[in-house]
Amino acid sequence: MTPTATEAALKKIGDKVLPTLCLLTGLLACIVLGALTSLAGSTVSGREPLIVLILLATWPFIYLATKKFGWLTFIAFSLFGVVQIEPAPFDLLFVAMILIGLLSGRILVERLQKSAILNCIMWLFLTITLISFVFSAEIMHSLRYTFITFYCISITYFLKLYIHSMARMKPIMIGYLVGALISVGFVILNYFGLTPPDTFVEQSRARGLFKDSNVFGPFLILPILLLAEEMWRPALLKKWPLGLRILCLFVLSAGVFLSFSRAAWGNLLITLLIYVMLNLKRFEAKHIRSTLWLSAVGVATLLIVVVIFDLADFLHYRANVIQSYDDDRFGAQWSGIQLGLSNFVGIGPGMMDRNGLFAPHSLYIRTFAEHGILGFLSLLGLLVTLIAPVIRLHIQTDEKRVGLSPSMMIAVATGLYLNSFLIDTIHWRHFWFVLGLLWVMHPPYTLVQKSSTSRLKTQRVFQPNSAAEPDKTYLGELYPNVLSK
Repeated sequence: MTPTATEAALKKIGDKVLPTLCLLTGLLACIVLGALTSLAGSTVSGREPLIVLILLATWPFIYLATKKFGWLTFIAFSLFGVVQIEPAPFDLLFVAMILIGLLSGRILVERLQKSAILNCIMWLFLTITLISFVFSAEIMHSLRYTFITFYCISITYFLKLYIHSMARMKPIMIGYLVGALISVGFVILNYFGLTPPDTFVEQSRARGLFKDSNVFGPFLILPILLLAEEMWRPALLKKWPLGLRILCLFVLSAGVFLSFSRAAWGNLLITLLIYVMLNLKRFEAKHIRSTLWLSAVGVATLLIVVVIFDLADFLHYRANVIQSYDDDRFGAQWSGIQLGLSNFVGIGPGMMDRNGLFAPHSLYIRTFAEHGILGFLSLLGLLVTLIAPVIRLHIQTDEKRVGLSPSMMIAVATGLYLNSFLIDTIHWRHFWFVLGLLWVMHPPYTLVQKSSTSRLKTQRVFQPNSAAEPDKTYLGELYPNVLSK
């Protein structure tokens, strides 16, 4: 057999062996868990139903992981906003997705090519985080905090390494959208008294499946912009009826409003204004009329909601620019600036609110205080380096890449960047998710394949925005059976 034929045969065997190996591993895991359960005896008393549920869930998980990886990403990101418990369900699935993706070839490190500068800035920030960790007064607390930071950044890398086509973007974005709708759905049920009190609404503020209303509100803004984009330039939601898209837009907008988060309100307003400004020349008269009509209906709907649930007084209170606790917040931010100026490498990850201080509620001030001037500059460099190529892409052409438009991502990212002045977003999963989407939209990378007959390398450029389906081109040649799923 020739070298090429041998490689093809090995690849074919691998495509058949991998699912079987995963199934056998799952069976072995079930046997081991069953044995441990039997040996544990009274230790697991009362938890048998949960253990049985986990064992039963193993098989469909293995099937999805090996045969329908796209469905697995959909399920994982539909749980993206379920964070009332830690570790969150998404975290468990995400770790499994990374391992399976690396083993099956769905996640390719080659996609980091032509991202040398961005990678250097990212790892500079992580290195400075580790250096500042050494100077922490509470090593174990900073260790946990640093681990969470690294984990959140891995979400950005996963998106960059996995998404190369609209086929891969679609289940992830629809999963995120569905998860957001479910979360708002629970809020609505809570307002109508159909769930236990203060489960999804706390002190009249919606928090959904989050722990904090200030995180819940901004979480909904990306899917709101996605729906707005899909109203006049459908791609990912092309098969969704227009009426359904409008209804979902109203539901998510109501969720942001009911969070009663001033930062989320400002975030949404700024994001929408930037999006409209970037697309003003592309809007037709019918788009403007539809936007005005929908805005009027939306405002009227929110007023009805305020009247029905008797939220007028609370709305007036939350609409005040300055709240009673803002003095403590601003005082903590001023203290954070002083700490950053007096500590070149910072006081250590997570230590800002461990020194008897009020939480700074600012990503930038926390970074400056905990990581010093170098950490602060590296974070700013990372944010600028991620959004700058997308801005350049919008200036050249606002064509969609892998289902998303540059104008939409610029608006969402800018709103989130500004939101981070008022809220500490370093451990928001969706903050790093948005950064990952920005990275995915960067100019096409080049994959390098070694020639089977010589030591020369031939380059083939993958164009994510091309009309051809990427899964059936070069990457399909590398992984014919795996990547097609």
